[in-house]
Amino acid sequence: RLSFEAGGVVFIVNSDGTDLRQVTWSGTSFRPSWLPDGNRIAFDWLSPQGPIVSSIYVVSADGSNPHPLCPSDSAGRRECDWLPHGGSFLHLRYDPRPSIFLSDTATCSGFRLTQANASDLDPTYSPSGAQVAFTRLSVPPPQIWVMNADGSGQRQVTTQGGEHPSWSPDGGTIVYTRSDFTQFCPEQGVLWTVNVATRQEKQLLQPWPSQCAVLAGGSGWDDTIDQAIREVPSHLRVQRPGYLRFAALPGFLGGATIVA
Repeated sequence: RLSFEAGGVVFIVNSDGTDLRQVTWSGTSFRPSWLPDGNRIAFDWLSPQGPIVSSIYVVSADGSNPHPLCPSDSAGRRECDWLPHGGSFLHLRYDPRPSIFLSDTATCSGFRLTQANASDLDPTYSPSGAQVAFTRLSVPPPQIWVMNADGSGQRQVTTQGGEHPSWSPDGGTIVYTRSDFTQFCPEQGVLWTVNVATRQEKQLLQPWPSQCAVLAGGSGWDDTIDQAIREVPSHLRVQRPGYLRFAALPGFLGGATIVA
């Protein structure tokens, strides 16, 4: 099953697209993350009554029993990711910049893993739980970094900008979104990979054609979509969307669904 957020609401759906269900119903919910048991989802939640400080909530996969992960939490935890075998979770705290913390699931006690003069975001465990990938923004552009699970051995693994890291099943590669808002280039917003050991970066998907900026919504829109689909690597299958209600930005494969 997949979990995702749309319009401040968390949904789940089977991997084949069937049985779409809404699981949050109040406030603003975002950044869903499955717990290791596969039966519950944690997410960032903003109360409709305020204050504007998010906290981490947990809800059953059927939408029942929403409750705070840490009942007495006033620390503004955000963006949790769970140790694959349970027992602890990563999250952010803003002090004032976002830093990565590690907390125990039973007591919610924890400690800080990153203390750089930077904004650290998107923490995610490797499949073994031995390493953590994250986005660090100090001097633009943001870059992908890796550290050991205890916060030691922090090292930068990308050089051309990146955010939103995700590990390969074997833990040897990280896929991420190319991101460098200091310049405009066609590689922006497309998926890249980096070998964690060698730090070799490789573009995974082809960029959206540059002419999309002027064709979006115009007479050449359908031709542009078809051209973008043809440029996707042959080992990926692309399902052409039935409709498009937004203008794609250069560098994004807007509207097309890529299926591995």
